[in-house]
Amino acid sequence: MQNTDKSDMHNGADSENTSEFFAVTETVTDYTDVVHFFAPRFKGIFTANTIQMRHLRAAIHQMNRSRRRLVKMQRGAVWLRLQMHSAAQNGLLAARARLGWLRAVKARSAQKRIVQLKSYYQTMEAERMLHVRIMSAARTLLFGWEEKNAARPAQALKASRNLRNTILLTKREERLARNRLSEVGLAEHQMNAANEALNQHYFPYALNPEKIHLPFNRRKYVAYVFLLLFAAAAVSFLYPPWNPPNLGVACNNAGKNVNCAALPVTSAISLSNTGSGAITGWVSVSGNEYTRSPDQILPVFILPHHIQTFTCDSFKLCTNSFTQPIYISITSSGGVFAAVIQP
Repeated sequence: MQNTDKSDMHNGADSENTSEFFAVTETVTDYTDVVHFFAPRFKGIFTANTIQMRHLRAAIHQMNRSRRRLVKMQRGAVWLRLQMHSAAQNGLLAARARLGWLRAVKARSAQKRIVQLKSYYQTMEAERMLHVRIMSAARTLLFGWEEKNAARPAQALKASRNLRNTILLTKREERLARNRLSEVGLAEHQMNAANEALNQHYFPYALNPEKIHLPFNRRKYVAYVFLLLFAAAAVSFLYPPWNPPNLGVACNNAGKNVNCAALPVTSAISLSNTGSGAITGWVSVSGNEYTRSPDQILPVFILPHHIQTFTCDSFKLCTNSFTQPIYISITSSGGVFAAVIQP
């Protein structure tokens, strides 16, 4: 990872002309941003002779934080660009739709979304400019440190080299974030075009749904009525309030009714639905007496006045082993039931 960062640093230095970025044309005298970002508790006049190692360490720490924020900003810019494209498309579709209440609702929501995304874009751009100020302050601090340590002892040279490398890495991430935000700026132009289309091609009152009174739409009314009837029919089929589904259980062994609490292997369990609604649920089969954790789950779906039968062959545990009891638990909309099949 360290080698990759160094290679990225050199690539960024070559592509951005770092010699111009670190060129010193005159003696640095303004340390306002340096004090603001790296020495906020300093009281007095800050000069090159005031710079200490802790200021360089604070600058390196702050630059690393800025680099992480710039990486997140790149991802956020990609997401913001996609959202802007979607908002612009929705705005154009709303502008081209037929005048009516539904179109007015879509147009107003599209305008609100455009305003939100533009505000978010301005916030990201302001944050990027803040990181640019931090980089400029770090560069000023580096120039002052090198001016103070003109003799360049080993420790001072190492500290300046670390700060310089950190600035280069942060500047690379800032360049990538700036490119991503420039793409977001192109998407913002599309949103502005969609916003102009919403405001220009229709009357202003069309964007206010409360001021629109549409005539009766028979086709939509019939569709809504059929949808409500379908929902009521589905509820009444699954669980009618007048005669809800009721689970009836019968157990037989060789044609004779037996007790359903403890069944032999040759028995069958018949589930009957005596109600007017469909029974839905599941059968849990377990071979553990204490945990009752299901080893097999079978679906249950019984129409009104129908029967569903489960034999020993229906259960995987029953067919594989006859040496231990099998615990069956039935949970359904018509009731619950539990039984044990003895080996």
